[in-house]
Amino acid sequence: MRDGILAGLQALVTRQLRLKQLGLVPRGPLETIARSTVSLATDGFSERVEQGVIAVRRDTVIERLCAQNGRPSVRLSEGQVLSADLVVCGTEWQQRVPFFSEELERRLTDERGNFELYRQIQPLDVPRVSFCGYNSSFFSPLSAEVAAWWIACFLMGEIQLPPSEQVRGQLQARLRWMEQRTDGHHARGTNVIPFSMHNIDEMLEDVRINVSAPTRAVQWVLPTNPAVYAKIEAQLLERRKRLAGQPRAEPDALGG
Repeated sequence: MRDGILAGLQALVTRQLRLKQLGLVPRGPLETIARSTVSLATDGFSERVEQGVIAVRRDTVIERLCAQNGRPSVRLSEGQVLSADLVVCGTEWQQRVPFFSEELERRLTDERGNFELYRQIQPLDVPRVSFCGYNSSFFSPLSAEVAAWWIACFLMGEIQLPPSEQVRGQLQARLRWMEQRTDGHHARGTNVIPFSMHNIDEMLEDVRINVSAPTRAVQWVLPTNPAVYAKIEAQLLERRKRLAGQPRAEPDALGG
């Protein structure tokens, strides 16, 4: 199913953005492109390329800044020199959490600096720290809202976590797969693409309230509709009212 969904998405994006006609089809399959750096298409970009308003020089970089005929220019790696009054540089960014101490960050990550978070939310041995929406997903707003429900249930003692070594083994297996698929570009273990929908389903299974199986199937194969999850919050609150006054377990680290 996963391969079919990715192939369908790749064909859809290629057709909608007219990438083949514009000579802009990326090299390689979508699964090697949909990394943590994947982003939405800029509105009007392909249309302006087609109109000639934007000139694309694909697979090339600026080698150096120079002057030609008294005008500021750039020399491209393909050898061409272009006039350039303005150059906007993409200088990347660093994924850091400087508000955590070094000791705490070591407890949150593995020896390579990858975050080890159950469901992309809960550290293995730091029970009173949870991450909400700290992942790269195709459905980030929906994923963050479901994560907030998950955290609320966890803090109320309604989620029992599996043994930490079991979780660590699963996380490391996924990280090894992500390392190979993304060539190391997986946002320190926080990228959930192409498992965005699967991650949401896992969180909802943990809180023991989910949409019906037919609805889940539709969410997987057709454009996702966040509105189908609108009733879940009310269901969680209603369940909490029924459980009010009952003893609850304190949130703890994952079981040993």
